[in-house]
Amino acid sequence: TALDLKPGEAVADIGAGSKVLTTNFNAYATHDQTVDSSTNAFSIGAVAGNGGFAKNTVLGKADITVGNNATVNAHSIVLGARNTLHKDVYKDGDNLHTASAGLVGGVNILASTTTIGNGSDHFEAVVTFGSGANLIADGTYASPSLLKVDSLVEFEAYDHVKTEGVSGLVGISVGTSEIDSNTRSDINVGGATLESKAGDLYLSTMTSAFATTDSNLVVASGLSGDGNAFATTHETSSNTINVNGASLIKGNNIHIRAGRNSLGNSNQIEGFADAQVLTFSLLPSIGTPSPQVTINNTNAIHIGGTSKIFALTDVNLLAAVGLGIPT
Repeated sequence: TALDLKPGEAVADIGAGSKVLTTNFNAYATHDQTVDSSTNAFSIGAVAGNGGFAKNTVLGKADITVGNNATVNAHSIVLGARNTLHKDVYKDGDNLHTASAGLVGGVNILASTTTIGNGSDHFEAVVTFGSGANLIADGTYASPSLLKVDSLVEFEAYDHVKTEGVSGLVGISVGTSEIDSNTRSDINVGGATLESKAGDLYLSTMTSAFATTDSNLVVASGLSGDGNAFATTHETSSNTINVNGASLIKGNNIHIRAGRNSLGNSNQIEGFADAQVLTFSLLPSIGTPSPQVTINNTNAIHIGGTSKIFALTDVNLLAAVGLGIPT
């Protein structure tokens, strides 16, 4: 099968009509990225000021596709899609740091933004089964079969902005630190057959996310000053399992989990924002810190059409919010 890969994508593809017969079948799509940026600026003058801007955009994917009418027969079948991001190179320092000293006045404007996926191009880990695909794990009571499918999105991101401005008369400083993420960890079964003949079957999706923003301003002026610090963390994530198109799922115990992996670990989604303004002046100064954290997490299981799920023992459907998410 020809693949149209784009930069920032890791794809494992089992082509349409493929046939695989083996003892143990493992397919993984793993994407691990590290990004960060840093800027420093310093100035002295009668009228002094600085501007610093940093922007990071990450739109990576880690996807597994099982094509239409593909067949896999094995004792154990394991598929795993994992997409990981680290933005932590400067987590113990500053992404933007400026300082200025002006005899009359000074202006400092800083903005650091990080985008991890967006509404139309998610940062994702997705496993998709096409129509007519057959994955059969065969075993016995003494040697149980296993069919396990996991998708995981995880990231850790730190962003720090700091400025110090000193002026003889009037000083103005504005600092913005922002992290915005839009991720999805999904499994889509569209008209496929997944069967573990003598063992358990797992379909699991999970998100692990940590983001913190920090905007720290110091404004010292002879007469008056104005400082505006913005620290914003927005996290939107989706863990969804879709079973439709006359799909057939069979096993001893069947575990379908949105927001929890096959090992039983739940979502861990945390967001922090810290904004601080310190002003010094003879006359009144204005300091406006504005921290904001927004977490939107969706965990859903959709079983539609004429799909059928048969278990010898139990069918367990679980959509779990997990840890670190306000309820």
